[in-house]
Parts: sequence; C-alpha cells; structure tokens
Amino acid sequence: MRRNDKFLILLALLVMFLVYTASVYTRGTELSENNPMLDTAAIQGKVLWQKYNCSSCHQLYGLGGFIGPDLTTTISRKGDAYAKAIILSGTKRMPHYGITEQEADAITKFLSYVDSTAIHYKR
Repeated sequence: MRRNDKFLILLALLVMFLVYTASVYTRGTELSENNPMLDTAAIQGKVLWQKYNCSSCHQLYGLGGFIGPDLTTTISRKGDAYAKAIILSGTKRMPHYGITEQEADAITKFLSYVDSTAIHYKR
C-alpha cells in the first residue's frame, strides 16, 4: 500500500469520525413540547442554585449530594408553595440562608423546569 493511499484512508476515517461525533452530540437537543426552554426566571433560579451550592446536599436527576432529598420531582409531588416555603425558612436539617422572596421564586421556577423535564414513574 502506498503512502498516499494510507493518508486517504486515514483522512476518510477522520471525516467519518467527526460526522458521527457531531450527529451523536446534537441528536435529541432540539426543542419540543417535552423539552421546554428555560425562561429568564428559571435561568436566574439555576444561577442561584449554583450560588448557594444546593447540589452539595440535594440531587437533581439523581446527581448531587445525599444529605437532603432529591428535588427532581418535588414540585409535582409537593407543589410550588411547599418548595418556596422550605427555601425561604429552611428546616431542622436545612439552614436558613436568608434567601429573598424573588430568589425563592426563581429557584422554584428552576425546580419547576427540572420537574417538567423529569421522567415520572407511576407507583
């Protein structure tokens, strides 16, 4: 096999790899009814989630800490008002962080978005 043939084969393999990689990493990322886009309040809630390091204790989609409960479906199970009340006042195990009403609303919006993208299993 000539050196030029090896180069063409290697180039063809590289192109196929790049096309395959692009298709794998872009498939399923398009928006649909089942994949709603984050609104401004939910984005702010995500920023606050990160600022207050909520994932050190809580999980989303099964990822995060184990001290607090997984909050992926807390909105559909407990409701917005319950989540907001806990965020504002804390509990025996969760400290009161001094979060404002607006911040609590934003975090609740973020949790609502997370809930809307979660898979809900029937028990």
